[in-house]
Amino acid sequence: MANKITNQDLELPAGKVVPGGVYENPLSDRGFKKLLSSVSSLTNFLNGVLHLDAEHEIEKLRFKTKKISYVVADGSGAEKETWSFDIRAQTRDGRAIDVEVQNLKHDFFEDRVLTYGSALLLKAKAELDKARSDEDKRKKESRNPPELTKEEKLLRRRQIYELPDTVNVWVCNFALPKNSTETWDCWMMHSENDLKNGELLPITERIKYIFLQLPNFTKSADELESAEDQWIYVLKHAFASTAEIKVKNDAVTEALERIRAEDDEELEEEPPMITKKERECTIASIEHDAELRGEARGEEKLAEALASLGVSKELIAKASEIANSKS
Repeated sequence: MANKITNQDLELPAGKVVPGGVYENPLSDRGFKKLLSSVSSLTNFLNGVLHLDAEHEIEKLRFKTKKISYVVADGSGAEKETWSFDIRAQTRDGRAIDVEVQNLKHDFFEDRVLTYGSALLLKAKAELDKARSDEDKRKKESRNPPELTKEEKLLRRRQIYELPDTVNVWVCNFALPKNSTETWDCWMMHSENDLKNGELLPITERIKYIFLQLPNFTKSADELESAEDQWIYVLKHAFASTAEIKVKNDAVTEALERIRAEDDEELEEEPPMITKKERECTIASIEHDAELRGEARGEEKLAEALASLGVSKELIAKASEIANSKS
């Protein structure tokens, strides 16, 4: 099959400003990380999108190393696998947080979400256990004799399997599932039997997946009621805005200033917000869909998907050839 689309052909629009625009693209790699790069902005964003009441709001957090590595075994033996998060943080009370932005949906996206969440959970659990071990060590070093009390030892034995709270936030530039009409959604673990009996309380609230589905957000600038509304509006509209976005929220205003593009600013080309693995999966997903729908409808969907990534007409024509060759 000639003219096969390659990994390098799929690139998302960079953070450069649109003609007449005021801001960089907050859904690009650089723009998103700059938008939420301060403690005050990230805290305000999370308190809004997590729907936390005053008693449980995040007061302090710190940024963590974005990459997590594990040694995993496959058919050929053990090798290193690395997960790279867009933004990873930890609150003062030990809550582990990952914030991701996703511009396109590919096959098994939900599985990817759970994989990232599992990696975060395992890392957070290891960090919690180490913090407790270090705390016990400090206690023993300060005592004579260097021993923990019976109650302290019992507590640690009880806590062997205790997990930290983990929150995974995904900002999605698509609806999930595709027929969803809500902007905000939350996944948690539930019992099927409880659901059948009308009991909707989750088994645990320690593991949460929050989704912000930008296409479903329809509020205008004068309809914004909360910090959550303000952040979602900025994420959805800042890139195309030809005027300043003004809100009564210092954290949002501060974030907007970070992605403001001055008239004389020369923005360097940035790596697209899409990893090698994600490119490969997206290409395969599109080609698979084209194979199943080798018809006008399928070609239109393929062209639409590629155009949304900023792919040229020439490459879209190549994609059409692929679809036709498999029909």
